[in-house]
Amino acid sequence: MSETKEKSSSRILVRVVVALLIAVVALIATRVYALHRTQNQGMITGFFESQPTLVASRLTGRAARFVVKEGEKVRAGQLLAVLETNPDAADAASVAAQAREARARLLEIERGARREDIQKAE
Repeated sequence: MSETKEKSSSRILVRVVVALLIAVVALIATRVYALHRTQNQGMITGFFESQPTLVASRLTGRAARFVVKEGEKVRAGQLLAVLETNPDAADAASVAAQAREARARLLEIERGARREDIQKAE
């Protein structure tokens, strides 16, 4: 009988050891998974597209050159573009073009409608 008890005790001991071993392995696996998950929590794979950002200047004018390239990271206050040094020249050219256009319209009104225009209107 003592032999049977010993075999029974040793079987129980083996079962307890196996159960503890499974529990330890499961605990280690959950810790490793949790650690891996927290380390990669902020990692994103793939493409990231941002919305365009509008940038304004306190001065008006045309950009003579751009200091940064499209897609390049920039900081607040960083120089992005250099404006033309003589913006009045661009304004003067624009005003001159508007004046030429106004003179052409005035001439057209003074001469009256052309026969082709009258025929199209009818």
